[in-house]
Amino acid sequence: MAKKKASPAQIVHIPATLPEQGGANPRHQALWRRILCAIADGGEITVAAIAGGDGGSRSTAQVYLRRLAKAGILRELRRDGTTVVYGAPEAAELPPAAPAVRPDGTVQPLSAARANMWRTLQMTKAVTTRDLAIWASTEAAPVTLRAAQAYCIALTAAGLLLKRGSGAQAVYVLLPGAVTGPRAPVLVDLRAVIDPNTGAAVGVAPAREVPLG
Repeated sequence: MAKKKASPAQIVHIPATLPEQGGANPRHQALWRRILCAIADGGEITVAAIAGGDGGSRSTAQVYLRRLAKAGILRELRRDGTTVVYGAPEAAELPPAAPAVRPDGTVQPLSAARANMWRTLQMTKAVTTRDLAIWASTEAAPVTLRAAQAYCIALTAAGLLLKRGSGAQAVYVLLPGAVTGPRAPVLVDLRAVIDPNTGAAVGVAPAREVPLG
């Protein structure tokens, strides 16, 4: 009896919203939105006011507020018992994307590692993941070997790179037409609803940038 041929995969076009500039930590982004709303309303910023829901626990909010204050993005206004009240410095221009702040208060340039890898790929045209990690790294935005590997694998699957060879010596070649503008391609994760009856996506799926490691 002849084997039944497998049905070809169906391609579905999914409308999606692009991640916010930088692809910030989702919980930090939720906390940051509440911080911006509190500032716009002239209210006070405290752990209790912004924690909970998609922003995570009180502990997460407390740590993030302390880092923002250490970086000078927010300032401590006063203490009411055990409650610390924060505010924004006067005339401060705050970005819509949540700042990525290290424990020591230094700010990590959002998506800098990804941008550096894409710039390196454009300059070299062909590179191993080890060399990509080394050449794209800066003191402010280091690139790990794991991040370089993940980015190259994703871009290859997307048809932007061609892989030649195997193992650690594999070379990734930038294909003609891969560069469409100044911004680096983003690897995203999204949850979409698809109607199997029509083969079409329903609604718009929010996309979130996937950390490369």
